[in-house]
Amino acid sequence: TRYMARHSLRSPNEWSDLTDPAYHQHLGITAPSRSGTTHLMVEGILQNHGWKNGWALLMEIAGNLATVTARSFSVVEGVNSGRFGIGLGIDFLGLSSKASGLPVDFAYSATTPFVPANVAILKNAQNRELAETFIKFLLSGPGQRVLFEPEIHRLPVVREAYESAPVGYPNPFGANSLVRGVAFDSRRSRLRYHLVNAMFDTLITFRVRKLNRVWAAIHRAEALLRDANNPDAAAAIARARQLAVTVPVSAEDSTDAAFTSIFIRKQRGRSVPARQLDMEKNWDETVTQNLLEALRIAEAQARALETADGASNPGAVR
Repeated sequence: TRYMARHSLRSPNEWSDLTDPAYHQHLGITAPSRSGTTHLMVEGILQNHGWKNGWALLMEIAGNLATVTARSFSVVEGVNSGRFGIGLGIDFLGLSSKASGLPVDFAYSATTPFVPANVAILKNAQNRELAETFIKFLLSGPGQRVLFEPEIHRLPVVREAYESAPVGYPNPFGANSLVRGVAFDSRRSRLRYHLVNAMFDTLITFRVRKLNRVWAAIHRAEALLRDANNPDAAAAIARARQLAVTVPVSAEDSTDAAFTSIFIRKQRGRSVPARQLDMEKNWDETVTQNLLEALRIAEAQARALETADGASNPGAVR
């Protein structure tokens, strides 16, 4: 919150808020290929906004990124330390930081999917009896209430536990449940898991600085356009925006099992299918060309609009 005040930034509440040019290089995220919870955030956006509009939203948000961190914990650490002002992260990390007294806050978007954390006993567990005892405790009243502790700040899975929740504690079972109206198809998520991760890395993770420059140019041109009556410039800038949000995979392909099965998780010591590598190379070339053209158009239109404004206001100082 001190960072936000220092940079005169308002607190965001929705994913779409993060496209505001005021947040340029003030955001942090990790790649969904490095974090399952970040993947669910990305997939949630794609499902609730639609494939095309979801990627357009993600690409514009990416234009405001300061960094893509190496791991999900680094997003919260970056906010806690003031490295950047806003982090896209999982709730309990942000809420526990706030509860510990750090000058931070947390907000859920209206389209927040809630995902159960998994606890399981291994088939060859050497201490099965203790494991079963732990799980029974975790699901008991006292065990569920432990989750309310500030340093834990998880959401109990038993509805009745919320009867003793602290005031203001998020409740996914409440009358104003955050999950109401949220669409999340786990089958679709599973089907295209590695495709989405590969696309995010190619489109966003590996080109943050280029996205910074492109979106800064588009936002600047759009700001100048607001004071001008210039249909030709408006059409050109709209073209630049369209190029910047175009992704090389269709919504239909994203749910085609034959296509999505091409992609696997990249791991050290594991070879990636040649077809996946070819596909990612083609994506990289296409997106690079689109962004370069979007940048050229946006910068040219901004210069033209500035020149026209200067000509109509000869006394203006620029």
